[in-house]
Amino acid sequence: MSSEVENLVVGSSAMVDGIGYRVVGVKHGGMGVVRLLKRTVAGDLEPVVYKALLAAKTFNDADDIETRKLVTNELKHWLPLKHQNVVELLALGDLNFQLAALMPVAQTSIEELRVERGVMPVASVVEVLRQAACGLEYAWSTRHLLHLDVKPANLLVMGEDGGRRNVCVSDWGMSAVRSASHGGSKQGGTLPYMAPERFVSEAQQSCSWDVFSLGITFLRLTTNEFPLDVNANIPNQLVSGAYLGRAASLLGRTNLHTHAQRAVLFLIHPNPQQRISNYGDVYDALDEIGRNRRWTFPWTRKQLWA
Repeated sequence: MSSEVENLVVGSSAMVDGIGYRVVGVKHGGMGVVRLLKRTVAGDLEPVVYKALLAAKTFNDADDIETRKLVTNELKHWLPLKHQNVVELLALGDLNFQLAALMPVAQTSIEELRVERGVMPVASVVEVLRQAACGLEYAWSTRHLLHLDVKPANLLVMGEDGGRRNVCVSDWGMSAVRSASHGGSKQGGTLPYMAPERFVSEAQQSCSWDVFSLGITFLRLTTNEFPLDVNANIPNQLVSGAYLGRAASLLGRTNLHTHAQRAVLFLIHPNPQQRISNYGDVYDALDEIGRNRRWTFPWTRKQLWA
């Protein structure tokens, strides 16, 4: 990253395409840095992209081909996505002579809320996942795009929308367009949230990979735990399906009805053929979990543990 941008700490002055801002917040991520910027001069002559409050993401120096690919991949896949549950890429701009992705400002992330508040109510988690699923379904149905790194840190609360918080999917650096010729994908993602078949070379890419991540996110937010030992070999636990029993045990500590618990388990089933993979079924499952009563789907106990 260029020194001009590295020196942009809280309180620093910055220029976005020649318009003056002041840095009021800095957050570091795996691929770059997001700075919260506040306009220093009010005005209504500039394009709407230059909001009074603006988030600008700059990218780490691309020291190798793989890093450059990730940056290009994120911008290529993110720019066309226009949906209320996807963080909007307003424009590509110039922040102190470095390329920056300009975004609306998020209030917080779901991960920050988890760390701050601990276990979240089931009803709140269901709403978070419903909105995240809407953004993921849009990317899948319009562009056959998989996110591949769904987790609480990549779900942002973007503000009030008709009186409610709007949850948006962010960080598309690991995303990929479905390819019939490509199998499993170990590259990218966050291990506890990755579907087991991503570690199997002959696996067929599917939106069930992102659905699995939603299911693990549900467990993380409602129990504050993962259904596996993060200090042991995570891929082996995922591929073997050993995590499913622990997930059932974690759900048993909640006040969920047995059938609502089974709905969650079908989101993270180790067999992609048994797992919920149609977003319509995801919404139905979330409805049943939210109602916390007998699940009306026709799957049996035998199928769940097969």
